[in-house]
This record gives sequence, C-alpha cells and structure tokens, in this order.
Amino acid sequence: MNLTPREQNDVETELGLAVLPVEPSPGLKASIMAKIAVTPQLPREADAVPGRAESAAHARWFTRPVTILVAAAAAILLFAGGVFAGNAFAPRPLDTQAASLAELSAAGDLQRASAEVAGGGVATLIWSLDQRRSAVLIDGLSALPAGKTYQLWYLDAEGAATPAGTFEASATGTTWRVLDGAMSGGDTVGVTVEPDGGSPAPTTDPILAITSS
Repeated sequence: MNLTPREQNDVETELGLAVLPVEPSPGLKASIMAKIAVTPQLPREADAVPGRAESAAHARWFTRPVTILVAAAAAILLFAGGVFAGNAFAPRPLDTQAASLAELSAAGDLQRASAEVAGGGVATLIWSLDQRRSAVLIDGLSALPAGKTYQLWYLDAEGAATPAGTFEASATGTTWRVLDGAMSGGDTVGVTVEPDGGSPAPTTDPILAITSS
C-alpha cells in the first residue's frame, strides 16, 4: 500500500504515541553530566590564528560555548528528569546535582586542577569563585566496604574543615559530586573515608587534597 507523505507522517506519529514512555535511570543522567564536565572543547577560531597561539595555549581546558552546554543540560534534564513519567515537579537528588554540575561547568571563570587519589584513581576538581561552588570528579575510585562512605571537606587557610557532603563510588563511569556549602578562594578540597552518614570532623587522613587558587 502506497501512502502519501502526510499519511506516512500520521502513521509514524501514532506509532510513536503508542509506545509507553520509559524513564532513564538517574545514573544515566549523572554519567552524561560528568562526561560534559570533563570533556575538553576545541579552541575558538579566533584563538587559533597566527599571533594568538600564546592565548590559545593558556586557554582553560573547560572553555566551552555556554549555549551548547546549557542546551545539552536542558535536554538531559527534560528527558531523564521524569517529565514523561509525571515527575517533573518532584526532582530527585541526582536531578539537583546534575543541574548544579551543568551550571558550574558553564561558569565563565571555571578552573580545574587534578591529583591522584591515595589507593587508586585520578581526581579532577572544578570550581567557580563567582558561583562559590565546586565539584570533584574521580576516575577509578574503589568501592568501600559496608559501613563506610567517602566524605568531602572544605579546608580553609587555617586548616579548619567544613563538611561538604558524602558520596559512594560509582559502579560504572566517573564518580562525581558537587560539594555542599560555599567555597572561598584558596580553599583546599579534601576527601576522607568516614562511617556511614559522615562525621562532623575528619576521623582519617585524607585520600585526596586539592588546593584551589
């Protein structure tokens, strides 16, 4: 049977509407947001012309078109945030974290620093002093035994530690967490292993410490 283009379009629309919507797992969105945050972008054309090489060489790893990042984040939040499943007005913790990571990654003053994690893994700290916000992304982080959790800390110039959230190692992909609280210039971001639920002050030596500028 031959269908006109309009009839074919109608059939395709009806078939699409007949499929029950499936909400992707929160882990999928988190994984995508982590990849966005650590994926370098090509330098702008203006930075690649002769005479601008030094500027291009000093361009930050995370410089990227803000509109592209925001559009990608919006699409992810719309698709994976439960809109099709009726949960648009009941965001889950991972939804909030993903939105925070997208906003942080788009900051005009975004900076980054990397360090190895004691026991294995490589961590990247990204931060914005304008937003007073930071996030840690770790590749190769080992899972902890039952009863233990990873805890983030802000350490100021005097060494005072402020709790900034707990997290578990991701079973797949990059482990990441946007820190709770406000960051100040020069703060050190640390990670320790603590009992479940976290501690009011570090009880072990840090497995990671990265100082911001």
